[in-house]
Amino acid sequence: MKTKVIILLLVLGFLVYFKLHNATPSVIKTNQNGNTDTTQTTTPPVFSWRYTVASSLNPDGNPQTNLFLDVTYTDGQTKSKLISVENGSCNALPEPGKADTDMLEHTTIVQCYYAGQGFLYKIVRGERAYQILQKEFEEGSPEYIPPEQEYKSVAEFPF
Repeated sequence: MKTKVIILLLVLGFLVYFKLHNATPSVIKTNQNGNTDTTQTTTPPVFSWRYTVASSLNPDGNPQTNLFLDVTYTDGQTKSKLISVENGSCNALPEPGKADTDMLEHTTIVQCYYAGQGFLYKIVRGERAYQILQKEFEEGSPEYIPPEQEYKSVAEFPF
């Protein structure tokens, strides 16, 4: 009887060992460079828009604003870029991440505006990096309906 129990335990132990060591391995995509692509499973970084008064020598004397984007990655590393120097001032529009369907979740559109003309900025996930897109807009009137402009890439941050 003891022999049967020992054999049964050995068989069960072998099956557990075999199952643990020969389970289906997880698949990790690699891109054409051979680098591991973890972008589909990792949490995106935290994006923070920052505006400072530009100390530029604007010839007309009107205020200008430096538009920065700070990116804090999940490993704690922070990168900052000057995206643009804009006439007038900048502010975040309400409804983060809901204004455009292609926007990165938990981000906002920023509007920089002065004297009837301005730019909108948003963050999207590109194929190889996070892209900062810019779109020009202008005020309309009953006599003038401005053309709808397309967004274009002005900066990017790596995944």
